[in-house]
This record gives sequence, C-alpha cells and structure tokens, in this order.
Amino acid sequence: MKWKEFQETIDLDTAERLWEYDGDGVRIYKLECGFQGKTPWDGGYAYWLLRYGHDWIPEEDVVFEKNKKR
Repeated sequence: MKWKEFQETIDLDTAERLWEYDGDGVRIYKLECGFQGKTPWDGGYAYWLLRYGHDWIPEEDVVFEKNKKR
C-alpha cells in the first residue's frame, strides 16, 4: 500500500485511531501499534513504514522524509 493510500485510511474515531494523547497533551502512537515506548505521532508515516514500507520507499515518500527533517 502506498503512503498516499494509507493516509486516506487513518481513522479519527477515538477507539479506532492509531494515536492517543500523552499526559502533557502531545499525540503519541498507541502501544498496540507495535512501537517500543512512547513514539511521537507523525501523521501515521512511521506506522506505515513499519507495516508496509519496510523494504521499499517510493520516490514521493523519500521527498516527504527530506521535507519532514527541515
């Protein structure tokens, strides 16, 4: 699944979404997502990489990563 397609599947329903609020109000991934400890929410990109992009990153996602670091 491509990153753009995955973005469309991110659910905002509290029970179904991939993130929750930490004690200080920062969004973090839920533990069920499979990350070790508290992982800051990045719009779902890290989860997508973990689940679908572990061995292939399309060119458009490489550009996203470069822009994210700025």
